[in-house]
Amino acid sequence: MRPAPDEDLLQSINAEYPCRNTTIDQLARLLWPTLPGPGNLVVHGSPATGKSSIVRAVLHTLQTPHVIVPSKECITARQLFERTVAGVEEAVVGGGGGGWDAGAGADRGRRSWSGRCENVSALAVCLQRLLATTRAGDDDSGPARFVVVFDGVDGQREAGPSLLPGLARLAETMPALTTVFILTTPRAGLFHLPGLAHVHFPAYTAAEATTIVARSPRSIVAAAAAVDEDSVWLWTRFIRLVYDSLGRFAGHDLPTFRQTCDRLWPRFVQPIVDGVYGRREFAKLVVGQRQRGLFASEEVLVHRIVARGGERAQPTTTNRKRTRTRTRGDGDDDDNNDVDDLPRSARILLCAAYLASYLPAKHDALVFMKSSETTRTRRRRRATKTRPSTTTTTAATQRRKLHHQHLLGPQPFALDRLLAIFHALAPHADPPPTAGTAAATATVTADHLYPQIATLLTLRLLLAPHQLASASATATSTSTSGTAAPAAAAAAADALDPLDGHQARYRVNVGAEYAARLARTLGLELQDYLAVVGWEAGVVA
Repeated sequence: MRPAPDEDLLQSINAEYPCRNTTIDQLARLLWPTLPGPGNLVVHGSPATGKSSIVRAVLHTLQTPHVIVPSKECITARQLFERTVAGVEEAVVGGGGGGWDAGAGADRGRRSWSGRCENVSALAVCLQRLLATTRAGDDDSGPARFVVVFDGVDGQREAGPSLLPGLARLAETMPALTTVFILTTPRAGLFHLPGLAHVHFPAYTAAEATTIVARSPRSIVAAAAAVDEDSVWLWTRFIRLVYDSLGRFAGHDLPTFRQTCDRLWPRFVQPIVDGVYGRREFAKLVVGQRQRGLFASEEVLVHRIVARGGERAQPTTTNRKRTRTRTRGDGDDDDNNDVDDLPRSARILLCAAYLASYLPAKHDALVFMKSSETTRTRRRRRATKTRPSTTTTTAATQRRKLHHQHLLGPQPFALDRLLAIFHALAPHADPPPTAGTAAATATVTADHLYPQIATLLTLRLLLAPHQLASASATATSTSTSGTAAPAAAAAAADALDPLDGHQARYRVNVGAEYAARLARTLGLELQDYLAVVGWEAGVVA
């Protein structure tokens, strides 16, 4: 049995990472620098359980020579190999001070080593030379250890099936090397080696999660310089209440639980700040907040790419006449914030792409000509007054609904048609809130629109069907005509310029509800344009 590590040495790690004493002790026994250790070590567990942070802290505390390579930052396997060699050289030859983090010192490591390492065999040769040089000049009689940590190696991009088995074989040719693999869920037979040492990081229990979050209490008064005793007392009971109410979702991992508590805390203590309840009246505070539905909604658990908050520009006087009166709640305002992040010209382009995908080209002159604006208003008004009931719907109307254009999906359109519809919609859209009349009526040039179209293609809000067609043609021809047909299909796809108006065909990739919200931020109603050709359900209201 391995001797127990010095308790005083690991006391700082246990204080920094509570509730992980057993796991830290196991890692310290296996990674002790002067004792023989396993050739490979698999550290696995759920996300946000402290695997990478604790492994790094243990290696730094024990002063074990090591290098940590973040695999998620390496695009190819070759980049992973070269960053590993650069980190080992910096740590053992360049005087790295016992350890080197490839994520923090990647540039420094690349300057100290220049070479090519394209496969696992070349990696083994480079590591053997570096470690042999180090041991030749080492006067210590004890068995020196060097640890290479591959952090998140299961998420390595462009990793072949032989990458992990090849890395696990490095310890067979270098007895002084220990390879640590940090994974989420190791599957059976992943390394093709039996008897690998494993250290499991279990998910935090309810008691452990509340203990950790309670170590950083919040103050009742936001502007307070220090946290008083009443705030600590209330915070401890509050986090237990949050875990009991939303623990199934908020307690999935520690960062989510901490973020949920931070979001709910200001709303929870607001009655105390207003003087409604005292600081120790926890029961009354819980009853009052539950009546307001604070813990009944899972709104705080929903993560968004675009931050909430902010008011959208109000429609101008001209467009307000055409804008439908609509009762909007707080949820609708938040939904509109999702599309406010796009530039104004990109939003108009996306609305034009939606109309081009769902309007037949033969109706463009009828829908977008200047005299059709009053026609759209008159048709909407007449449709509102005389809407047919369900019982009087004729068979012809039912057949027409079966062949509804939206059931066919978005249809491809040419770039010239998209630009024409854009210039037809732009004069009717609301100007930016900081722009004047001249800026709103100015003509947008193609030099400004083409980058916006390219951005929409990158965001996959617009699709180029010819690229999808070429991909499917390549897959089909592979099974029939060998390798010459795929090369020809790829060359044909490359020959098509994505912004060539004569050959490129596009298709919108957003739904009706999103397009409607997008148009309302500009003061437009897509249903007015779709109603001109008799589509009553063109856009979801």
